[in-house]
Order: sequence, then structure tokens, then C-alpha cells
Amino acid sequence: MRIISQDKMTDTPYDGAVVYINRKMDNHIYIGNIGDEIGFPIGIYNSKEDAIYVMKLIRESFLLDCSYFFMPDAERSDKRGEQK
Repeated sequence: MRIISQDKMTDTPYDGAVVYINRKMDNHIYIGNIGDEIGFPIGIYNSKEDAIYVMKLIRESFLLDCSYFFMPDAERSDKRGEQK
């Protein structure tokens, strides 16, 4: 599976990468190469909860053997069908 960043400028293979929520900016999802200490942002969300939700979507897409995962815009990720 390949992950496409929110701005559509980065296309990275998921199987050779580490995808994580930045601990200092916990609404940012980063991607980096395995073994590298530095990654770069591929998605910025309204809250930590929204970023966690998108991480769940990435894992589910991988398990469903999808070819691509497009990082959703912040506005789309906060409409999870949950009451806030």
C-alpha cells in the first residue's frame, strides 16, 4: 500500500515506512523511513483524537489490502459519526 499526503505531494510505500503521531504536536501524523530518526508531516488534524482516528483508518486500509491511502483533510477526519 502507498500513503499519499494531504497536500498530494508525497507518495510513500507503507511497508517500508514508519507512520506515527508526533509526540510534541500530537495532531500531526508523520512518516519516515525505518531506522531514520527524522520524518516529515503527511497530515495535520484538528485534535489528537482525530489523528488517532486517521491512524486507525491507515491500519484498516492496510489490512484490507488497499493499494493507496489518501490522507484525509482535517475537516473530513473530524466527522467520525461520534458525538463530541
